[in-house]
Amino acid sequence: MHHNVEQALVFFEKLLSVRRIHLAIMEELLLPAFINITNKIPAGAQPLYFEREKKQILKFLDKYVRNLGNIILHSAELNIVSLFEEYAWLKDLLDHHDAREKAFLFPMLDEKLDSPAKNKILQDITKRLTFSKD
Repeated sequence: MHHNVEQALVFFEKLLSVRRIHLAIMEELLLPAFINITNKIPAGAQPLYFEREKKQILKFLDKYVRNLGNIILHSAELNIVSLFEEYAWLKDLLDHHDAREKAFLFPMLDEKLDSPAKNKILQDITKRLTFSKD
């Protein structure tokens, strides 16, 4: 990052944007559908868990947004070990969140939603996605 700050910032902005879109889609479209179709929610798939993970992810990313200036301006003074520990914690949180979606949310939606409901959700998701070709 020290040698190409601009490229690092662009990459971080894309990561932040993708994560925020993903979490909004999960909260506003997927979790309500999941709750509606599931009579008995498995222990590891409680909607509250998804919501808490979302809050933790956004809190962590927002912290980095607030601290980007200090990271860039005072890179020689950074505690690299602390930054790597924070990164490891975020990576574990994202991996755990993604694994929970793959284990519960997506398979149950795929299994229990009929084709018209799946198509409606996919259309709603498509409307939200505005990625550039970069």
